[in-house]
Amino acid sequence: EEIVVVAHLCHPRPSANDNASGAAAALEAALTLGELIADGDLPRPRRTIRFLWLPEMTGSLAYLSGREANLERLVAGLNLDMVGRNWTDTVAAVYQLDSNIFERADRVAEAHPELNMNLLTDPWPGENLVNRSDQAPFIPYGVPVLFLTSGLHEDYHRATDEADRLDYEKTARLTRLIFWIGWEFAEAAEPPGFYP
Repeated sequence: EEIVVVAHLCHPRPSANDNASGAAAALEAALTLGELIADGDLPRPRRTIRFLWLPEMTGSLAYLSGREANLERLVAGLNLDMVGRNWTDTVAAVYQLDSNIFERADRVAEAHPELNMNLLTDPWPGENLVNRSDQAPFIPYGVPVLFLTSGLHEDYHRATDEADRLDYEKTARLTRLIFWIGWEFAEAAEPPGFYP
């Protein structure tokens, strides 16, 4: 079984938050996981954690269609998209409402109060975010997937999405939370799933 962490690589325009922030968070989580396992500080988790950096949507679609023969091994996904702006202590978590993936991730956040990071259910339901990023291709395949984002802002898809507008301290704490959520999904006796 495996967990997939996805972050898309974006546009030629300035894209510090959308989505260099998500790509960097995924890279840091991957490097940290590798180092902790190599140093013996963490055991190998019972499930593989696969990190993917892909073109937005088309990359996720190609990845999933290329492995339809063994999709049953893919038990959960995390999508990191625009994680470097807005609230200092909160991240929005967009997910399929019939899945327990939010509850599972929220318990991880509660178990790490030192990160001061809260999960908020989708505060923009009218934006249809569940279908607007790399988690969307996973949904028809029945894979529970959590989309973590610090949300829309005035520089979204504009040339003003520059690095000096990111909150690096918040992004570092959120990256640590992402690491622990991925670890929990990979190591727990039961992966995230759907309500009967």
